[in-house]
Amino acid sequence: MEKIQKDKKELSITDKQKKGLELLVLIGKPICAKQAITDYKEQVQEKGFDIAKINGLNATLASLASKGLVEKKTGSDYVYDNKLLTHYVITELGLEMLEKKSN
Repeated sequence: MEKIQKDKKELSITDKQKKGLELLVLIGKPICAKQAITDYKEQVQEKGFDIAKINGLNATLASLASKGLVEKKTGSDYVYDNKLLTHYVITELGLEMLEKKSN
């Protein structure tokens, strides 16, 4: 696990969380788990996420949000398949963590 400090608190991420961050960088825009699995199926599979259900990817992205590594986007601008779904986008701290984990 890689660690980084956030407001004097040390953060660490698992390999699965690292793959979630990499996926968000690859996609390059706010996205919900359902859309990622539908529109970026191959990339999601390459990162080791189950494409049969969204729970694993969604839980990983939510866990990153709780650490401040991704930001949740909600509201009428974030609709997919006629549903308001939480979208996620990587933060500067997330990019910093990814860079540190890659070194």
